[in-house]
Amino acid sequence: MKKIVDFKTLKESGLPPVQQKIIRQYLSELFKLYKIDTIEEIGAIYFIEYSEELYNYKSFGMYEPFSADNTEFVDKIFLSHNTQEPDWLLACFLVHTDYCVYLLFDKNILSSDQQTIFDKARIIYQKSFNMEDKQ
Repeated sequence: MKKIVDFKTLKESGLPPVQQKIIRQYLSELFKLYKIDTIEEIGAIYFIEYSEELYNYKSFGMYEPFSADNTEFVDKIFLSHNTQEPDWLLACFLVHTDYCVYLLFDKNILSSDQQTIFDKARIIYQKSFNMEDKQ
């Protein structure tokens, strides 16, 4: 698991270009929306490498395990327009009024129970990323 709050922590994360591009886009959107250059005070994006990390919800600052009910939204991220299934998921959880946790992970790491939770989230968006663009 890697915690990202700004472009500096993203660069230092050592994540591959695909994951960096996805996170860079989300950071840029949050920076523009809130007119800030770090999300440290309002949240964090966690890159999840293994499904087991999702069970350690307290390490994200959450007070309860993730569920379909406490998921604010899930973005299904498509890296290609030629697929029906998303490559990545980004789930957002509101920890308290002013703090959100975003979890980014490859959908293929999820157990069937975890997949069910994210499939039943209240709000699901679809986002496409063109991986051929320059970063």
